[in-house]
Order: sequence, then C-alpha cells, then structure tokens
Amino acid sequence: MVSTFRLQLNEVEIDRLLTGRDGPVYRYVAAAAAEVFANMHALAPKSTGQLVASIDVSEEIIPGREVRMSVGSDRLRAWWTDQGTGLYGPRHDLIRPKRASHLVFRGKRDGKLLRKKYVRGQHAQDWAFRSLLPLQGRFIVRRNPTPMPPVGSFRA
Repeated sequence: MVSTFRLQLNEVEIDRLLTGRDGPVYRYVAAAAAEVFANMHALAPKSTGQLVASIDVSEEIIPGREVRMSVGSDRLRAWWTDQGTGLYGPRHDLIRPKRASHLVFRGKRDGKLLRKKYVRGQHAQDWAFRSLLPLQGRFIVRRNPTPMPPVGSFRA
C-alpha cells in the first residue's frame, strides 16, 4: 500500500523566514554586516576621525527575494585611501595641477607651505577589502575592479 500526503506551503511564512526582519536569513546577514562595520572601523585610516565616523550600514529588502546590506562611506576620501591615488591608484599617473603652475599645500612635518609641480600620490591601503576577509567561508568574498564611484556611493 502506498501512502500519500499533501504538502501545503504557507508562502507568507516562507517569505517571513527568508526576508522578514525577524527571520533567520535577515539576522544572519545583519550579523555579517555588523562584523564588516566593526572591521571597517578598526581598519580605516584615522587621521581626523571623519572617515571612520562616516561609515554606515544600509539595508534593502526585496520581499520574497533577498536581503541586501551594504557597509561603507559616502565620502570620496574613503575610495581614495582604499584604492590609492596618483601613481599608486587605478590611473597610474602623477598628480599635476589642472589650472595653476604648481600644487600648493602645507607639509605634514613642519606645516610650511610647499609648492610642487607634481606629487606621486598615496599608496592604496586596501582597508575595505580586508574588512571583508573574515567572512570568507560564510560568504563569497572576491575583489572586483572598482572604478571611481560617483559621490556618495562607496560601499564594500
């Protein structure tokens, strides 16, 4: 004798489990985002503290499909310190003045006014990608080439 059964899915409950704020998927992704947030705070450059203060978490829930969270900063300085500038950045070129004859800035050591025809730039610190590395094994972590983002959209 063959036994049969009927399975009736409660789609609302499945949706709640997968994308609801009280579901296990949401809690798992939120915990991972909190871990990346803490790692970014630890690894980001802290010369003035403004970059670290600008790091935040944003979330997007597409009902029935996915829970998406992004961690990052809306400051261009975040991208510059992470990716590098000048010779050490994606463009691999010296930084030269666009309109003036020289770049003018204050020196870090003594505060004197410096005039330079060009500067080499800043080495990449790679802090955003390194903040994701502890998640390897639980999530797919890979390095994507990142062009310079529009203002307000640097996210890891």
